Amino acid sequence: MIEALQERAASEPGRVFCRFEGESLTYGDFVRRVGRCAAGLSAHGVRPGDRVAVMLRNHLDHVVTVYALAWGGAVHVPVSTHLKRAGLATQLADVRAAAIVAEAEFATEITAALQECGQAPRLFWHGLADSPDAHLGGGVPLAAALDSPAPPGPPVPHDLDREVMISYTSGTTGPPKGAVLNERFLQLGAASAAELAEVGRDDVLFLWEPFYHIAGWTTLYMAVNCGARVAMVERFSASRCWDQIRAAGATKLHYLGGVLNILLAQPPRADDRDNPVTIVWGAAAPRDRWREFEHRFGVQLREGYGLSEAANFALLNTDGPPGSIGRPIPQFDAWIADPSGRGPAAPDQVGEIILRPKQPGLTMVRFFGDEERTSQTLLHGIVRTGDLGYVDGDGYFYFAGRATDSLRRRGENVSAWEIERVANECPGVVDSAAIAVPSPVGEDDIKLVVHTSDPAAPAAADVYEWCKERLAYYQVPRYVEIVPGLPYGPTQRVQKKRLSRSVDGVFDA
Repeated sequence: MIEALQERAASEPGRVFCRFEGESLTYGDFVRRVGRCAAGLSAHGVRPGDRVAVMLRNHLDHVVTVYALAWGGAVHVPVSTHLKRAGLATQLADVRAAAIVAEAEFATEITAALQECGQAPRLFWHGLADSPDAHLGGGVPLAAALDSPAPPGPPVPHDLDREVMISYTSGTTGPPKGAVLNERFLQLGAASAAELAEVGRDDVLFLWEPFYHIAGWTTLYMAVNCGARVAMVERFSASRCWDQIRAAGATKLHYLGGVLNILLAQPPRADDRDNPVTIVWGAAAPRDRWREFEHRFGVQLREGYGLSEAANFALLNTDGPPGSIGRPIPQFDAWIADPSGRGPAAPDQVGEIILRPKQPGLTMVRFFGDEERTSQTLLHGIVRTGDLGYVDGDGYFYFAGRATDSLRRRGENVSAWEIERVANECPGVVDSAAIAVPSPVGEDDIKLVVHTSDPAAPAAADVYEWCKERLAYYQVPRYVEIVPGLPYGPTQRVQKKRLSRSVDGVFDA
């Protein structure tokens, strides 16, 4: 990561790397700012191997800070800017960060979460002077590191097996789990994404993804590797997206799940096809609207498949049929497991997608602090994805749903367990179950089925407000149904298959 940046800065110091809100950052300026920030973080106690949680919005200081962590050998732990104290306490208690870098506006929630889990990491606040709440819990302005007068030391030695990120991915029957990723994993992901999108030196990559999602970092890594430019915005806007792309001259657009349906839902315009984008690339494109999207916006759609446990993109569809997630990249074998467990499935037979790296170090290293889950996922050299799929007669793979009750909403994997944990803390709630129901824009909407006590039963709207105050927006259920009881199996787990997916007559936010 740092080696590639230094090489790019040495060969093309004046070339623009990233633009954001009218500010341009050249490769030369970027590497100087990264080195200075690394020196400042070190002066304030951040050491190689430290786990550093980062809860920042999209901006250039965020990019500089994370590259500075890599320069100094620290481990980057992205944190969703939408988490509140319940979710923060869960993640921070698990990762036990040595330091936290966050927007000052999140200080109240962060300090409350730290008190709950009994931790006292070093705190760096971005925008400290603008928010009196940021003084809670102590800490120093991030500007003290970004503008450090200390000369930068040399970056940590290049090592593809060095652990550089812990990416938290949602579980299904337990708390979110942290996938420990090394440099080799991230660089393979960047290379595969660049192949999928055909990224070259003259491309401008439109970056809208929040940086708590690995897709944003993949875009930056492949830009550095290819010498491309990045046009970054703070957040995705369906109504402004194509105008922003035109203004930036962006040639490549990444999508996640429902983004394509959301863009198609915008009122048609005469200039829909008048845009500079050539390839739209990503994952979870709706098969039935693939050609519609290409025709309306005059682009080519490219689909891939991957996951944090295995590879950002383990399968690529660069020339296959619409709806396919493609074929495995050269570094991976892939097949569909026969439901009986006796061998690979027959063509068009649905089963679990299995991945196998052809050399060590290409998958996640492990789930942080969870040997049991690691061994269940990385089993005898293969990756049990938990996703269902099938292969056609020509060897192209297709996604067919999730084998677990993990939910996919607004581009994010959502843990049903996390929603239920928070809902069950609402006074009057006996138990709850979060399930997926169809969404008009693709992926899932969330329905929460709630068993309440009597007579202190809260209304569905009260449960919704309770969740809204304590969960990230993409975790908040859209539908809430109050029921007199939930169906339990012999082990006293809710049998979710017996719950109604109908939303007729239930509370709708």
